[in-house]
Amino acid sequence: MPGSSRGVKVKAVLIGIAAIVVLVLYSYFVSDTVRTRVTDAQMAMVDGNFMIATEYRPFVNHDAKYRLKFDSGTIQNEAIRLKGKEVVIRKYGWRIPLFSMYENVVSIREAKQAGGSTRTRPSGGSPAGGRGGPAPSGSSSPSRSG
Repeated sequence: MPGSSRGVKVKAVLIGIAAIVVLVLYSYFVSDTVRTRVTDAQMAMVDGNFMIATEYRPFVNHDAKYRLKFDSGTIQNEAIRLKGKEVVIRKYGWRIPLFSMYENVVSIREAKQAGGSTRTRPSGGSPAGGRGGPAPSGSSSPSRSG
């Protein structure tokens, strides 16, 4: 029976290698979020990619066909708009400085403060997506809370 124990060992090694490969791919392709502040973002491209600098670390922003991400320009415009503000960034990938690899941004949105949303929405506006529509015509004066 020495041949069967060798087969079991080979199978165990192959299963171990497969598990390591799956964990490595999982850590690269599954996105996670980070809360940070955008320090710089420009529409100029660096080496064919948009860059977003944050207090946490720099990120790259490029289209990824295999993830069906084709809106890097829109995400970059949102990063520029949110410069200096606290944001929540959904990203994937690895940051490896030796190979000039950066994590790719999937989405960016303004972070909500503990007491509520940092975005203000006019009364009567649509809550869809956290963005309000134009204020109703009868409410041209700003409301004050105190």
